[in-house]
Amino acid sequence: MELSDEAGHRRRIYLRRGEQITLLDLVPGVYQLRFAAGTGWTGRWFLDTSATVERIRPLTVAESEPGMRVESVTLAFGDPSLRSTSLLGPD
Repeated sequence: MELSDEAGHRRRIYLRRGEQITLLDLVPGVYQLRFAAGTGWTGRWFLDTSATVERIRPLTVAESEPGMRVESVTLAFGDPSLRSTSLLGPD
């Protein structure tokens, strides 16, 4: 999964199917969310990438008391808020 902000900063998070994460150090702002799925994990990327998808609606991180607030996001193929995108690969 990749989050990129309006300034072009990127943050990548690697998850296995069914895992959940909580990000505690995101700066408030608007982020584009993209993710890739595949098989044959090499420790850095997939041997076979089956899909690269982005969320149509950006993800907004807002300040709140006592900390940050962000919506919960579940990524599932077939979700109408997702669309195919250009390839996403290792850095």
